[in-house]
Amino acid sequence: MKIRVLDTNCLQSNDLRAYLAHRKDNVVAIADYCAVEIYKDADLLKLKKRMSVLSEYPEQVIILKSNFHACAQSGRLSGLRRRLIDQHQTENFPNFLKGIDQALRGDAHKQRSFQSHVNAAQEQMNRMLISAEDSLAAVKMFYQGFTPSQLAEIRAQQEMSVSLSKKVVSDILFVSNAFFSRRSDVRRPSSQELPYTYLFRVAMAMYFYTMDRARNGISPSLSRESVRNDMVDVYLVAYASLFDGMISSDKRPIRVYAQIKEALSAFLG
Repeated sequence: MKIRVLDTNCLQSNDLRAYLAHRKDNVVAIADYCAVEIYKDADLLKLKKRMSVLSEYPEQVIILKSNFHACAQSGRLSGLRRRLIDQHQTENFPNFLKGIDQALRGDAHKQRSFQSHVNAAQEQMNRMLISAEDSLAAVKMFYQGFTPSQLAEIRAQQEMSVSLSKKVVSDILFVSNAFFSRRSDVRRPSSQELPYTYLFRVAMAMYFYTMDRARNGISPSLSRESVRNDMVDVYLVAYASLFDGMISSDKRPIRVYAQIKEALSAFLG
């Protein structure tokens, strides 16, 4: 089975339809914040249209656990992917699609349920906007930590020098350690398990997103909204690195995903 994480910009794409139609064991995974983005437009007709491709292949869709719960999963290789899947929501996905049709036909209960999801999505995106302040500070800290020669190296898009490679590894370990420090409810992984934890992959994705932005310089006026949008992609890429890649029409997450896969060799040995 191949599982690729789906970016919402490809919900109605030919690439998605071709992937699902090619093999019955080709599966797409919908991550937490992508699910939130699906509800950002409070219009049932638009939602039905956005779900049109997936509605043709409902049994080839899985729903991933929320970021909060994904961060709590161990990095033990056995059962790793299974632990990241929300089994209940996955099994309920065909009913979710039926619920859209029922709401469009006037089912008041389904309409209220849809509106509650819209409200929850808006609240979650607003919370992300607030937390984007911390992410923005981290991005600027990473950027300021690069020397002029390292920035020139990043902008030249050349193979990383030993010096820059060591800095990247050291910084990612520092960030992932900080993430684990914030989650007192999460067991600290062993050095062998660490690279396979979702929190570690988020640290990698966030760091490489900063490096990607550093190619053109990071504007002092970089907005919270831009950072929030980046963080949605960061979570998407982190998940994709634990499965079989992603389906996305955006170039930056695809570039960052490729960097992560290449850099993992330094952590996995």
